[in-house]
Amino acid sequence: MEKKTLLAVVLSILVIMTFQMWMGKKHPQIAPQGAPAARVVEPLVAENTDVKEAIIAPEDEEELTYETDRFLIIFSNQGGAIKRIGLKQFADTSTQEPHLLAEIENPRYYTGAFKLLDYGGLDTAVYTVNQYDNTITYTYKTSEIEVNKRYTIHNYNDYIELDVIINNTSGKTMRSASSIIGGSHIFIADKMARRYANASAKVDGKLVRDRRNSIRPGGVSWVALNSKYFTIILRPYQLGVKAFTNLVDKTQFVTGLETAQLTIAPASRITQQYMMYIGPLDTNRLKALEVGLEEAVNYGIFDGISKLLLKTLRFIQKITRNWGVAIICLTMLVNLMLLPLTRKSYKSMKAMQDIQPEIEKLRNAHKNNPQKLNKELMELYKTYKVNPLGGCLPMLLQMPIFISLYHALVRSIELRGANFLWIKDLSKPDAVGLPVSLPIIGNSINILPILMMAAMIVQQKISTPHKSGEMSEQQKQQQNMMLMMPVIFVIIFYSLPSGLVMYWLVNTVLMAAHQYHIKRAPSR
Repeated sequence: MEKKTLLAVVLSILVIMTFQMWMGKKHPQIAPQGAPAARVVEPLVAENTDVKEAIIAPEDEEELTYETDRFLIIFSNQGGAIKRIGLKQFADTSTQEPHLLAEIENPRYYTGAFKLLDYGGLDTAVYTVNQYDNTITYTYKTSEIEVNKRYTIHNYNDYIELDVIINNTSGKTMRSASSIIGGSHIFIADKMARRYANASAKVDGKLVRDRRNSIRPGGVSWVALNSKYFTIILRPYQLGVKAFTNLVDKTQFVTGLETAQLTIAPASRITQQYMMYIGPLDTNRLKALEVGLEEAVNYGIFDGISKLLLKTLRFIQKITRNWGVAIICLTMLVNLMLLPLTRKSYKSMKAMQDIQPEIEKLRNAHKNNPQKLNKELMELYKTYKVNPLGGCLPMLLQMPIFISLYHALVRSIELRGANFLWIKDLSKPDAVGLPVSLPIIGNSINILPILMMAAMIVQQKISTPHKSGEMSEQQKQQQNMMLMMPVIFVIIFYSLPSGLVMYWLVNTVLMAAHQYHIKRAPSR
């Protein structure tokens, strides 16, 4: 194997390993904080307010269950907010129960929990409930304040509208900022899925992401709490709000919105309006709402390439009616697009192999004079019009596409549960059960990474320039190093989604076939 080929593979491994390490960063261990701290302002009401800052006993909590074709929601009379969310369209494949999106124990973090920052207890107070058709209204009253929270649930869509109406029934002016919880304690299936949990917001026209406690002032369009496939987005209809993210219990995110100080005259009221999107991180669904929420779907540094690849993949799937076949077709399409550069690169590799005898002569002749050797090698490359780094291109060109496709496939809700041949779920490793439990791998084995390793070994055989007896000592050392590469790649790819491994497998087979064709072509 040539130095340039070794360099290409080593660089590829470094990129993949660095990418995996970056994706696998743990949440920072930040001490939990509550909702944003209260401001020192003129007291809102008299000190003997009858609102109680306490959490009621579980047996005293009353729940209301509302079900649509999209989701199953459990409301609580404590705080008049949502404590549990299940998604019916994305049922668990084993239990057929609605996918658990969020289940919250602390009422202060219920989705829709509202409070005035200088009037404690509204987020945990006991509300009365009234339901009419698809509208659920929670009401809390004292002699000084009345709060009505009206949820309008759209039965054939993924969003809920929430109106919060604050009535000043006291004899003095009320002044206080307010806050409302959006997403909270979103369900994380496993350690791998935790990598994708984050909070995001659109602030002053820019997308920002947080994995820590923060407050984002400015023109907030929405704030979201995201898991691998799903999201809870809270969008305000009023201006002048801040987005906040809190990290509670060291691992759970809470997102929400906070207003500036509100002023409510006696016998007056104000209304705050919000939209809650509860569902998959699906660009098409979010775009259909026509309020700009589709920007919540972001695939990282190569976002544009990821979205283009996913759009192409969806188009192919509409024709083939199978996601596995669509991935294979997409791989072939990508290879076809890169064919001119790949062909030029492989020809450069073959040319380098053809001039190896002359390179060895120069190395032996100038082994004690590195400067002279480099000069002679450059002249040799120039004479034969060979680029010594040309063989790196195929691998390096694949890296942005590989990373982009990684994000597209790993976050695509369509691949969740999609099967192909023996693969039950293209978004997960293709584990096949074994009759016995084996050391290290356990009672199942992932087939695709093994096939990928075999394809890489075949590709190495094809690209080996000479028989072992005709190789230089340096080439033999390089070949021995390259023998470990398939094993390293298996370790890296073993736990990745099967759809992604299938892309790399098919890509390796196509590259090997192309190399074989170039190698058999007569030298010029």
